[in-house]
Order: sequence, then structure tokens, then C-alpha cells
Amino acid sequence: MKVFAVCFGESANSPVSQLLTSGAAETKDGGAAYRRISQMVPDLVVFDGDQRPSHVAQTLRAILQLKKLQHSRFVVVAAHPSQQIMEFASDARVRIVSPEKAGEVLPA
Repeated sequence: MKVFAVCFGESANSPVSQLLTSGAAETKDGGAAYRRISQMVPDLVVFDGDQRPSHVAQTLRAILQLKKLQHSRFVVVAAHPSQQIMEFASDARVRIVSPEKAGEVLPA
């Protein structure tokens, strides 16, 4: 399974931060995340929704429009999802989970 992690900030305690060491990750720029995800076409994209939620929402919105990612799945890990993040709750490809539940949906 190809996994890409997006974490726009420093959060050592986040379940997403554990995926950052895989190399398939972006921590600074939404545009770079978009390009890298578009090239990689991962099976799963994981976002830290507590770090800069407006950046997460903007990046996720753009990525969801890519036809080549129609079979990819997206997980947003957020302790307190913002309204911007909750906009995606109705999309069948997106799951919004708490950090406590992240272990149930993220690869080990």
C-alpha cells in the first residue's frame, strides 16, 4: 500500500507524524503536496487536520478533483475538526478520525 502523509506543522504527538519518516510526506507546502501526490498516486493520503486546517482543506479540496486519484482514500486525523475540515465528511473517500481512533485506519 502506498501512503502519503501531510502535516503542515510540528506535532511530535500526532499519529500522522509517525508516517512522516516514510519519505512520502510533505510538511511545508500545499502546492508541493498536490504535485507529489499527483505524481505518486497513493492508495491512502493521511492529513493532520489539527495543524493549519485551512491549508489542509484547501489541499484536500484540490486533490479530490484529480481523476487519477478517484480510487485513493483520504484520512484526516483531527482532535477538534474545524468547520473547514467537516465540509469533507459527506465525501465517501474521506474519513475524519480522532487521534485515538487513528490506529484503526492507519497502517502500522
